[in-house]
Amino acid sequence: MNHLYVIGNGFDLHHGIPSLYNNYKNWLELHYPSLYNEITRTFIGAEEVAWWSDFEWNMAEVEYMYDLSIVKYPDCEVEGIEIEGTNSPDRLAALYKAIQKSFAIWAGGLNVYLQNVKPDLQLDIDATYLTFNYTSTLQEVYHIPDELILHIHGKAARGDELIVGHGSNGDDFLVKQLEVVGFQKKPLKIGRQISVLRKPVEKIINSNQHFFESLSNVKDITVYGFSFSPIDKLYIQEIIKHIKYNVKWHIYVRSFEEVEKLEEKEELMTLHTEYELW
Repeated sequence: MNHLYVIGNGFDLHHGIPSLYNNYKNWLELHYPSLYNEITRTFIGAEEVAWWSDFEWNMAEVEYMYDLSIVKYPDCEVEGIEIEGTNSPDRLAALYKAIQKSFAIWAGGLNVYLQNVKPDLQLDIDATYLTFNYTSTLQEVYHIPDELILHIHGKAARGDELIVGHGSNGDDFLVKQLEVVGFQKKPLKIGRQISVLRKPVEKIINSNQHFFESLSNVKDITVYGFSFSPIDKLYIQEIIKHIKYNVKWHIYVRSFEEVEKLEEKEELMTLHTEYELW
């Protein structure tokens, strides 16, 4: 395979799939209101709509006054989300687990929108695909064979454990709070629990080494709807490590303002990039 596609959430949005984190917020508020309320109480700024646009990253920002002893989300239990550890001291970790399970239910329901989606892009059916989406848009709409696609964070239709998380290991929280309150048990405890929902990028890369090593013959890379978020920077670096230096990156963007932002990304500065509007 000499052609690689990198697919991000903008690809699904382009096809009319309501896959924004704000869509998850609205779904959560409707179906699991007590869990939604717990999230807004726990995370700094979560009561604001803007917080949800960077949902994963912001999960590392916990209110210091967060009370580890009173996390409750009864509607989750009623709706069948069984959370281990809700009666243990690791309440924040249990809340994270509830978020993960509710997120998987929401993401699993997005495939229903594919029934009315029509293909409007010319995709190479013989290429290799790295998708960060949980949906089956490539398979159902563009008939790309499943064996050519790596769902790096899981595939909802397959029943995978979907990966969602932030990029902090909890140390940032500790640094901030120790500056404010000094050496206390509470910041240390919260810092450890924040690490529970850290996206294990290094582990994911290691478990998919065969995929990245197979990219040595790639000559062209096409990118649709991928934001080059700091959380996913290591994936791009891993791709770069296994391809030749002169590979062309065709990056599709929605606006010239987006080009300006991408050109500031350190990992893209040394690449042969071409930007196109779509």
